[in-house]
Amino acid sequence: MKWLFFLFSMNLFLTYYPVEIISCDQNIQVKFEERTQTLELFNVEVQDMKRACELLQNASAVHIAFEPNIQQEDIFSAWVFVDDMLLQQILIDEEVASIVRKNPTYQYQLDKPIQKVSVPLKSPIVANQTRGMWILLLHFVVSVLGVVMSRWVKY
Repeated sequence: MKWLFFLFSMNLFLTYYPVEIISCDQNIQVKFEERTQTLELFNVEVQDMKRACELLQNASAVHIAFEPNIQQEDIFSAWVFVDDMLLQQILIDEEVASIVRKNPTYQYQLDKPIQKVSVPLKSPIVANQTRGMWILLLHFVVSVLGVVMSRWVKY
């Protein structure tokens, strides 16, 4: 049963949200779900905000993703993707930002080289439906295994 707990505790479903950059100076303002929201780059301290703003404003697409189990406050703290590249990683590689905390449970490890990330274009509704389908499928498989095992193992 430990494997079942492990499977349910894993976050296999990270949802990416498209955002529009409203302004960028010392603070990043984005349009997120029809409202303006302040955004900070998760798990990095940026020394050159001008470079971060340049990358954000020149990007053809900007997406954000939230680290699971991190509560969002008035200021969103998120992973930020510019043209399918993790902005935090770009800034670290250019030595204009530093990692705040190395945590192996975080979705992205910033001490690895830059790599392009495939950002699925899913709305939150579709993502939740997909999650529900996987949970139903897993429930079905566990139920079938239970029936098979109960017939195979006699009391």
